[in-house]
This record gives sequence, structure tokens and C-alpha cells, in this order.
Amino acid sequence: MDLEQQERKGLPVWLKVVLVMLAIVVGLALLLTAGAVVLYKRYGAELASNVKAQVAEGAAFGATTDEEGCLDRVLGDYRAAPGLKGSIGATAFLSSCFKQCAETAKFCSDVPPTTDLVASAEWRVARCQEAGLTDHYCPHLFAQVQTHCEAPENDEEGDEESGPEPEGESTP
Repeated sequence: MDLEQQERKGLPVWLKVVLVMLAIVVGLALLLTAGAVVLYKRYGAELASNVKAQVAEGAAFGATTDEEGCLDRVLGDYRAAPGLKGSIGATAFLSSCFKQCAETAKFCSDVPPTTDLVASAEWRVARCQEAGLTDHYCPHLFAQVQTHCEAPENDEEGDEESGPEPEGESTP
């Protein structure tokens, strides 16, 4: 095949397919970005102020209750306002409530680690079902419980993983 025939033939089919697929991916990325910008401009300030209010309310409530009380309160609030927006506020409330509350005995005993993805997903869905919540955002609330339970200060099995004790402060 001479050079003239190759020029008339154009791009190979596989290259055309790759270029079309690339154009589709770039187009979808641009649409998603534009959609995110529109949503942020429309709802961003409202969500931010809602989260700030939920953090303050959660901290105040946490000072008066224990871990189970924080979870019970947030589940009740979430039942009244489920969905993405309710999930965002409830997660902020729960996080700040857990930071201020007293411990509940055995609260974290059956909580799987977040690194065990299958057990985590199953546990979150089961807990949502036990609470009577079946929407797609409920598991995010129980992810917050897992995060809280994984914090070093909430290790119910002792402090074996926290490292050696400082010199002169050994326990008898």
C-alpha cells in the first residue's frame, strides 16, 4: 500500500472508537461538573449553615447524654427528615454529640471495623432495618458510629494497641 492510499483511508476503526469514547467521557465529566456547580450555588450556603447549627446542637446535646442517647436522638430526627439533606445534618449532629457525650457500656462491642467492607455494609444495613429506616442514606449514620467506635479513646478492649506505658507510670 502506498502513501496515497493510506492518506485516503483515514483513521483506523479502533482509533475512531477510542476517540468517540473519550469524547463521551469528557462530555459526561463536564456535565457532572456543571451540575455540581449549579447545586452548590443553589444549596451550598443553606447546607453549610445547617451543618454548623447541627454541630452546635449536637455538642450541646452530647453534654447531657451518653452514646446511646446521641444515636437515639439522631435516629428520631432523621426519621422526621430523611434523605440526603437530613443525612448530612444528622451525621454532623452525631459526630459532635459523640465528642461530648458519656460512654454507654458495650456501645461499640458489636461494631465491625470500617476496613472490613462486607461486614460493615451488612452491619449498617441491618442496623438501619432494626431502626425502621430503609432509605439509601441511613447507612451513613451508622458509618459515623463506626468511626466513633474506632477512635483510640473508645477502644473497649483495652489499650494494648496504644503503645508502651510511659516510664514510671506502670500499673501494678
